[in-house]
This record gives sequence, C-alpha cells and structure tokens, in this order.
Amino acid sequence: MRACWYILLVKQGFEQTIRDQLIDKQKELGFNEVTISEDLSGYVFIRSIEIKQVGNYLVFDGTLRFLGSKKEGPKKFSTSQINKLNVEPKKQYVEYKKGDHVIIKHGDLSDIDGIIVEIRKRVVKIRPAVLDKIVKVRVRDIEFI
Repeated sequence: MRACWYILLVKQGFEQTIRDQLIDKQKELGFNEVTISEDLSGYVFIRSIEIKQVGNYLVFDGTLRFLGSKKEGPKKFSTSQINKLNVEPKKQYVEYKKGDHVIIKHGDLSDIDGIIVEIRKRVVKIRPAVLDKIVKVRVRDIEFI
C-alpha cells in the first residue's frame, strides 16, 4: 500500500503545537510524515498508509477533525492533489546547516543541486554546482540530496 495525505482541520494558531504532538506520537500512530504550511493556517498535513483513529477525530487539544465524511472516514489526498491546492507542506523538523548538499525543488533553478553557504530564517544562500554565483532560495524549496 502507498502512503497518501490526510488533512487535519485544527484551530488556527494550534498548527505548530498539534504538529509537535503528532511528531511525538508519529511511530505509535503510524504516520510517515507530519507537516504544516506557511501559507495555509488551520490545517496539519499527515502522510500515512492509514489513519488509526476513533471516528473522524484525533484527541489532541486544538484538533477539530479530518477532512472527509463521518460515513466514509478521512478523505485521502494524493501528492498531486495537495500540490494543486498551491500548498507546499513545510517540513518544520528539517534543520539545514552550512555545508549541506541540497537540491532545489521549485523555481527557475529546479533540479539543480548545490551547497548551503548561509542560512537565514526562511531563506538560504546556495552555491549551485553549475553556476559560479550564490543564489537565494526559500527553505521550503530545497531538500537534502
């Protein structure tokens, strides 16, 4: 079975707290990945093969429910459906450091790899392997190689 995305509706302002609580119980709940978005508040994105839960709810302070129906349970979303929402789930738990080898996943330089030379809050400076200059890239637009 392939993992798919589930969207958990949460109270606005609780996204980070819920994400942290879910990551603490990630193995117990069987989740592959738990992320939040910089652009869309009120939602936590969970990638998992299945959701182990009671009804359509997870019991955490601040959670409301999964998107879906009570009859059919949580709705499953593919990665392409999540991308169509123009939401790039942000992997909050990934910490990059100077010297890390990364690949740019979005933008004009997509699929170009490079080395991080400077890190700011939401932007990193990267020296791409194919260019002789340093470029700025949003943290959410890179991944480890």
